[in-house]
Amino acid sequence: MSKQTRGKVYRIILAGSGRVARHHVQAISYQEKQGRARLVAVCGPDQAGAETLLQKHYKGKRSRVAYYPDLTAALAQEEADLVAIATPSGTHKDLGLEALGAGCHIFVEKPLAMTYEDGLTLAEAAAAAGKKLALGHKYRYLPCMADLASDIQAGKFGQVYYGSVILRWGHNQAYYDRAPWVGTRAADGGVIMNQSVHAFDLLRWLMGLENQPLLATRGFASTQSHVMESEDLSLGVFSFAGDRYISYEGTTSSQPDRQQVELFICCAQADIRAGILGKKPHLSIRSQGKEQRRPYLRRYFSQLVCQEGFKGLQVVKNPHVAIYTDLLAAIAEDRQPLASSPAGLSSLEMVEALYRAAGIIA
Repeated sequence: MSKQTRGKVYRIILAGSGRVARHHVQAISYQEKQGRARLVAVCGPDQAGAETLLQKHYKGKRSRVAYYPDLTAALAQEEADLVAIATPSGTHKDLGLEALGAGCHIFVEKPLAMTYEDGLTLAEAAAAAGKKLALGHKYRYLPCMADLASDIQAGKFGQVYYGSVILRWGHNQAYYDRAPWVGTRAADGGVIMNQSVHAFDLLRWLMGLENQPLLATRGFASTQSHVMESEDLSLGVFSFAGDRYISYEGTTSSQPDRQQVELFICCAQADIRAGILGKKPHLSIRSQGKEQRRPYLRRYFSQLVCQEGFKGLQVVKNPHVAIYTDLLAAIAEDRQPLASSPAGLSSLEMVEALYRAAGIIA
């Protein structure tokens, strides 16, 4: 994240008012306090949900944030620079194209779209319009990840051999029963599309494989413990150029009170482990018989406090703060955000490859 000076205040429309939208409102509120942005409207069919969200975070200032039933109405009435799309995954492409057509930059929650083809359409539209596209691949914005990716890709730890990810992100049946679209193939997907896409993005990026061809995929998928259209278990192995591999296990059938994601990268000169267990992140970098984690943590927090002040520590609680900070800086500096189109497309490529290997799509 680069230090931003006071300047343009970016006007934001938030599409959606559900579970993820609250993270957006918290992050936008932080940007408002920093003088960088202002939430001008929230839109979507759930007016009660939108009102609850706004009352909670804006209280006496609720009247300065408008509500509209859909994005079309919001764009017709409000001047906006950025549209944040926190709606069901199956709506991302169409809403993104509409926002780009209105001259706005876009922040799209993961996944970029429900198919690689639709994701490519959206990425190409953003490029053609000269607008920034940021993605909600929040794992990239966790402490130390950017510095670690840079060092791995620069060869600091020698050749990268393989990586593995275990994602046990348990959900009960109520999670899938909360709305008709949840867990469907057309609008949401299962553990591969909905939960694992974060890990696919982070691991492929850390290993320097984002722009490397995916050569082959083997995998399985099943629906074991939930009543839903999509899968709640998946297993896979991905092979890339240069004799590099990623192994994968993902499930939402594990215990919901102990959600876990664990990543491992084997390099010639280091074993790297990172993950989250019960909302607590951890990082281990073992190289040449020594633990190398502390220098990364010192560098990360020193940079964060220098750039954002102690209020910037909110990033650790809500990575969306860092995504917005990076996106607004990217707009001002005319560069690409840390998580942009290549992130969305490379992770979607892995999702579709695993679906094909499992026989879910042709």
